[in-house]
Amino acid sequence: MDFLKALLLYLTLATGAAVGATESTPIPYELLHTPTPVVTASPTPSPVPTPSPSPTPRLVTLSEGDSGTYVRQMQTRLAELGYLQTADIDGFYGKKTTAAVRTFQ
Repeated sequence: MDFLKALLLYLTLATGAAVGATESTPIPYELLHTPTPVVTASPTPSPVPTPSPSPTPRLVTLSEGDSGTYVRQMQTRLAELGYLQTADIDGFYGKKTTAAVRTFQ
């Protein structure tokens, strides 16, 4: 659009000079005073919640003769993977659990 206005102004000035007009042609106000763009501050974005870090699993070293919840969890996982019979899940780290762990390793 600005190109068309400039071209129109040029043609107006050029044709006025060709005819021999002695007075100058007024320049349209829009061509002299183009509006200045207004920059507004964008609203501050709400902060993105930072996910809390997931707790790291507790590492426990188990050995033959141990018993408890951690031994039962290990035996359950060994049974899921097929290294231990389901009937052998008793929460006691015995000979069958030791054999299953060695086979797994």
